[in-house]
Amino acid sequence: MGLVWYPISQLAVPGSAGSADSDAMEQACDLTDGGQELYIEDGGGQSYGDTICSQEEQNGWTPESTPGPLAAQAQQEAQQQAQAAASAAAAQASVSAAANLAQEISQDQQNLQSDLGALASDSNSLNTNTQLASDVNQMKTDYQTEQSDYQTEQQQGSCSDGSMGDDAATVSDDAATVDDDLASLQDDLQSLQDTGTTVGGASIGGLEVDAAAVNSDVSTLKGLGATPAQDPSSALATAKTDLGNANAAVTWAQQQGNAIDTEADQLATTAENWESQQGC
Repeated sequence: MGLVWYPISQLAVPGSAGSADSDAMEQACDLTDGGQELYIEDGGGQSYGDTICSQEEQNGWTPESTPGPLAAQAQQEAQQQAQAAASAAAAQASVSAAANLAQEISQDQQNLQSDLGALASDSNSLNTNTQLASDVNQMKTDYQTEQSDYQTEQQQGSCSDGSMGDDAATVSDDAATVDDDLASLQDDLQSLQDTGTTVGGASIGGLEVDAAAVNSDVSTLKGLGATPAQDPSSALATAKTDLGNANAAVTWAQQQGNAIDTEADQLATTAENWESQQGC
């Protein structure tokens, strides 16, 4: 067959690349003549190995009932190499997993820092937002104007020249202005409670979202076995206080706005009745 036999110092491990080419070496046969072992390995289609095995069986060699020393050695070395490869792969996977975990923790720490910054900024904006107080003060001012115009109707209005009727109409217009003020207040109340930001600063809903984001960041870090690099407890406590103050301000503004508007509408009715009572 043109084969050249020569001594070797080490068996080719099954599954390894052959010395002649890149074909994977596999056992072709493991034969014995009763005292000796003939262990054949070949690569690729094993045409040479199968031919040799067949010829030697014809010459009286028979398959080993259990792996002979050479076959057992080859199997053991193959197992050792497989274990070594598996250990190396596991070690590499462990290193990769550790690197991924470190990267994930680093990203979550950055997220926490960013969300804490947003929480502090929005908390301060909400705490210093005076839009509702400004709206209520505007309603008070316009209601005072209405009261002044009603006094003018009472003190200076005349049926004969029609000034009393004009004054009553002015009081009614003043009440309409207060109604508009209430609508503006209600818009600002809605905006303040929505998620997001307003012209006057952060909203209650927006600050609640900020706090939820910080809590989520902390939970994620703890789930990864990490401690937040920046303690969020103080910022969360401040935000909780500011939210409480903001909700109280909403309740106050609603009560004040409704009360002033009711009084303004009642005064407009009183002004109309006054004109009628004077016989105009």
